Amino acid sequence: MKIIKKMKRINPLTILISWVAGCSVFALTVMVILGKTTPGGEQAPLTFLGKFIYVIVYGLLILSILTIFLFRKWSKKYWIIQAILISLCCYLIVSGERNNADAAYSFTRVDTTIGNKQYIKQYEYYDNRSLRSISFFYNNKKDSIWTIYSESGKVISSLRYKEGSLVETLK
Repeated sequence: MKIIKKMKRINPLTILISWVAGCSVFALTVMVILGKTTPGGEQAPLTFLGKFIYVIVYGLLILSILTIFLFRKWSKKYWIIQAILISLCCYLIVSGERNNADAAYSFTRVDTTIGNKQYIKQYEYYDNRSLRSISFFYNNKKDSIWTIYSESGKVISSLRYKEGSLVETLK
């Protein structure tokens, strides 16, 4: 009985906003950690964010549907908010699923260990199998020249790293 009385005092919009804000803070934290700790860290945070957006949207959809049943008075009064949120979530899910198949790219990684030193050369490919980038790591830190290509094969950027630090921008 006490729980029901406490729930009547809670604003459902606060729950929905808290969900999005909490997930956003979590996502940013994980992205920073992935960027610092993952070899080739430029791709890992963006890949995580692309997948985690679905968690946020599905969670928002589920919470929006639950608020209809848990907060009936509020839902009757502010039904337009519920309709907009549910419609927006469904649209994002459907359009994201359509585009999801187009966004994939693969990579090939060559690991070499000489003595106690680890060398990695990584090739990433667009879904049409054209080369996307070539990157190098030395002891799990960015090293040598990193080159990123467009789908047509032109060099987009070229950066030189030494032991994890950017030394110079070549293009």
